[in-house]
Amino acid sequence: MARKPDACLSFMSLPIEIPERLRGSGSRSPTSRPGQATALESVGLMGKSTSVETYQKLYGGTFSGEVDLYTLSTKAAPYFRPNGEHAGHKGTSYPQGRLCFAKRHPIKIVGIEQAGKVNDRDAIIATYAYELKDVAPFSVVQRVRQAFPEIEQIHSQAGESGKCKAVLTRHDDMWVEGQAPETLSPCQIEY
Repeated sequence: MARKPDACLSFMSLPIEIPERLRGSGSRSPTSRPGQATALESVGLMGKSTSVETYQKLYGGTFSGEVDLYTLSTKAAPYFRPNGEHAGHKGTSYPQGRLCFAKRHPIKIVGIEQAGKVNDRDAIIATYAYELKDVAPFSVVQRVRQAFPEIEQIHSQAGESGKCKAVLTRHDDMWVEGQAPETLSPCQIEY
């Protein structure tokens, strides 16, 4: 729990491309949920460029349409945690990763239950309460919280009454955090 305290958004493939026909429609773009790119742009974490693209029709001919391309801005750098992967888009390489918005600090263990074996090691599930520290200013903006429900969830579960779960496995004389399945722990966002 202390080894990986960052609370981060789910992975988004970068850059985010939104064709003209999907703007404001509520439709899901191929690389993000509706409203995510525009919410991050509204707080300065993404920049947007628009270009006109020409496409081939299936049965001959072409058509043109605008495409919005969202990329991370320099303001996003302190919050971006690269995962080492890159994606190419029209000759430019974009690092992939997550935007992190706070650090979870456990404040107390609420409960412990046996979990059997994980990778042939004894395992337990620790339920803990946490507080948030180093909270990024963008994570308290309502438009961003609406576009990213996981931010709202992490903020609302912080404090004495909040409960997160972590799978801990025994390594020699210590317990080490493993990755909890999503079904086990709604407040444990991937990192």
